[in-house]
Amino acid sequence: MKLVYGLVALVFFLSGCEKNIIDKLAMLDAVGYDLSDDREHPLTVTVNYPNVTKQGVYQNKILTVNAKSSKDSRIRLNHRSNMKFVSGQISVSLFGEHLAKVGIKNILDTYMRDPSLGPRVYFAVAEGTARELLEYQPTEGTNSSLYLRTFLEKLDSENEKVNYNTYQFIRDYYDDGIDPIMPYYKIREQSIAIDGYALFKDDQYIHHLSPTLSGILFALRKETPKGTFSFEIAPPDEEHVFPDQLMFDYKKTKYKMDVKIQDHKPTSIDISIELEGSVLEYTRDEQTDSEKAQKKMEKEINDYLMKKSKELIALTKELKVDPIGIGGYVRNKLTYEDWKKINWDDVYPELDINLDIKMQLVNTGQVK
Repeated sequence: MKLVYGLVALVFFLSGCEKNIIDKLAMLDAVGYDLSDDREHPLTVTVNYPNVTKQGVYQNKILTVNAKSSKDSRIRLNHRSNMKFVSGQISVSLFGEHLAKVGIKNILDTYMRDPSLGPRVYFAVAEGTARELLEYQPTEGTNSSLYLRTFLEKLDSENEKVNYNTYQFIRDYYDDGIDPIMPYYKIREQSIAIDGYALFKDDQYIHHLSPTLSGILFALRKETPKGTFSFEIAPPDEEHVFPDQLMFDYKKTKYKMDVKIQDHKPTSIDISIELEGSVLEYTRDEQTDSEKAQKKMEKEINDYLMKKSKELIALTKELKVDPIGIGGYVRNKLTYEDWKKINWDDVYPELDINLDIKMQLVNTGQVK
C-alpha cells in the first residue's frame, strides 16, 4: 500500500514539474530572417510564438532581435524574455528577399545541424522583409504564421507543388543536377498571397518566377502529377466586356526525357509529355460538346503550353539555372568522370531542348 501511495505522489509531482516547465517555454512556430542595417549584427530575426495568460487568454507574440547568426539570435531572444525559447515547433521559416539575394547558406547550416528542427519546416521567400509578413494580420482573423502554415499544407495536400520544406530544398541544394526553389509570398489586397516561386542558384535567390511560369515549371517537372491552368484566348472587344478565358486541369499520363550524347557530352534534350484533362471554364460563346470543339480547345491548350514552356526554358538558360532538373537526366546518361568534366552551368544554355506536349481532353462540359 505504501508503494501505491508513493507512486501516486510521484505521478502528481512529475505532472506539476512538467506543467511548470511548459509554462516557462516559448514554443516558436514561425521565424523570419532579414538583413539588418547593423554591420556588427547583420541578421535580423523575427519570431512568432503563442502565449496564454493566467486568465486563459490566447495571445500571439512577436519579437525581433539583431544578431550575428541564427544561433546567436537564440541567445539574444532569451535575454529579451522571461521565457525560454525552443524551436522544436517551428513550422514556417521565411527569408526576406534582400537576405535571400545575399545567400542563406549560414542559416541552412542551422537547419541541418539542429536535431530539434525537423525536415518538414516549410521554407518561403517574402517580398520585402520577412518581418513585415510575420507582423501582418490577415483579414481572415488568424495570425500570419498559422495562415502561412495552413496555406503551405494546403498546397502540399493538393500535391500540385513541390519543394518548399527543409528536406526538399536542402536535397536540391546539394544535388548538382537541379537548382532549388521556394514559394514567394507577398501582402496583397489585405491578405498574404502566394505570388509564384523564387529561383535559387546555390543558396542565392536570383529571380522571381511569375505564377504563370511557375505553373509551367511544375508541368515540366516529372514529380508533379497534376495542376490547373487558366489563360486568355481572346481579349475584350466592343461586344465583350470580359476576355474569353479557358481554364482546365490536367494529370500527367506520360513523361519522358531523352538525352542525346555525342563525344561524351550532351547535345540535345527531347522532352515528351502527355496530359489528360478537363475543361473547367470556357467563356467563348461556342458549343463545347462536339468533337470539333474538343480538337479546337486541345489545340489552344497545346499552343499555350508550348509557348509558355519555351518562354520558361529561354529564361532559365539566360539565368543559367536549372529548376526543371534536366541536369539530373544528363548526369544519369554520362559516366561520373564525364559528368565532372563538364561545367553544367555553361553547357545548359547551349543545349537544344525540344518539347512535345500533348493534351487530351476527357471532359469538355455541356454548356456554351
